[in-house]
Amino acid sequence: LEILQDTAAERNVEALFEKVTLRLRAAAHFDLLVVALHEVGRNMFRYRLYEAGARAAPGERLPLETYVEEAPAGVVWNTQRPWMHPDIAQEPRGTRLLDLVRSIGIKSVVALPLTTRNRRLGVLALLSYSPNAYLESDLEFLELAAAQVAAVADGVLAFQELAEASEKLDWARLYLEEEVGAEYDCARIVGISPAWRRLMRDVETAAPTDSTVLIRGDSGSGAELVARAIHSRSRRREGAFVKVNCAEPEEELLERLLFGGGGSVARVALADGGTLFLDHIGCLPAAMQARLLNIMREREFECPLRGRRSRADVRVGAATTRDLAPMVAAREFRSDLFYRINVFPVTLPSLAQRREDIPLLAEHFMRRYARRLNRPVERIPAEVREDLVRRPWPGNVRELANLVERAVMLSTGPELRIAPPAGAEPVGGTLEEAEREHILRALRSSGWTVGGPGGAAAKLGMKRTTLQSRMRKLGIDRRAAEAAAR
Repeated sequence: LEILQDTAAERNVEALFEKVTLRLRAAAHFDLLVVALHEVGRNMFRYRLYEAGARAAPGERLPLETYVEEAPAGVVWNTQRPWMHPDIAQEPRGTRLLDLVRSIGIKSVVALPLTTRNRRLGVLALLSYSPNAYLESDLEFLELAAAQVAAVADGVLAFQELAEASEKLDWARLYLEEEVGAEYDCARIVGISPAWRRLMRDVETAAPTDSTVLIRGDSGSGAELVARAIHSRSRRREGAFVKVNCAEPEEELLERLLFGGGGSVARVALADGGTLFLDHIGCLPAAMQARLLNIMREREFECPLRGRRSRADVRVGAATTRDLAPMVAAREFRSDLFYRINVFPVTLPSLAQRREDIPLLAEHFMRRYARRLNRPVERIPAEVREDLVRRPWPGNVRELANLVERAVMLSTGPELRIAPPAGAEPVGGTLEEAEREHILRALRSSGWTVGGPGGAAAKLGMKRTTLQSRMRKLGIDRRAAEAAAR
């Protein structure tokens, strides 16, 4: 009755068991009170230790958690019956936890189920440094007390779970409000080019799995869009897609964004059940690399806001414009984290490798911005399409989108009009002359390297043999071109 009166209005788990410790100490002998609360998702006990005697509680020598099958409390959990031992020095079992309890001088133990009519919460254990501290005649009272503690704890835990869920929903709403302006339209992944088809095959392959995806490509190639496409096709599509830019210049702010603190909920927590997308992961500081690795291994993290560890069932997606392998070799990026995130690498083609897609993308952006800006633009003239296809596009799809948006703003009639690029001659001449000039620019920018990852063929989105054939047809010769330039 005193336990009920003292704890009925309690809403904090720690405060609840501190009061329970004080009340039980007046009615039952124990030196340590151990509360083992069960975590359903992992089938583990997480322990809380409360001191009742004059001796210092050796809490630092006891684990914070164990799997149910490794704990003596597991017998109580499975049978839902009390377990009592007058002298555990005589207990034949040799689990790690029992050995630790023996090592701190505990002799007697009685463990009781914390169970209500609705659910099983865990186990309550009284530990004494004296042998034979508990008798069979004590069990009736201790079982009644444990049942009362379970009833109150059930209410406190339910209140805490509801408060945390409400807090998470509030922060999720705020996060989504911040993201209202983001471009979520996965239809932007439009195209007909071979490079686009290869990319979409990778998306369809990665989506049904829960594997980590590392997206590699130049800035502006659409890494976030591809990550969202994978998420929207996955079993996690009902969960949140939460992005964090690891290139955030302030390390403290990045830490708060990822793991919480300073009054904000961790983005990791918001992504629970969904996807956490880490853009520019090569910029992630070393200390946070270790914490991210722990999330991927253990699916939990230290949450400063709640002062305890929290679960985080997230699928990690990452993107980088940098080659991480040399960073691993230089010890700028953890090798164990690299191998964790590089499970399914996806390489984004540049826009120069998707030239067949440029008219489709331009049409898509024109319609979007005309609608958004309330402009009368309806079509793209043929000469403008040809101009767009010929441009080098170092900024990739993002550059194309920005150019079309600006053109829609400046166009006064139904046709999209785009100014020629700075320093370029007006559109004119034959297509063959334009193609020749375009190939020459690619060759010059690659140092006249034809093949390989950084060669002109890769920049132009064609095979090395195809480029060599076009060079012969167009009469492109390095010596002649360099002599003409001089």
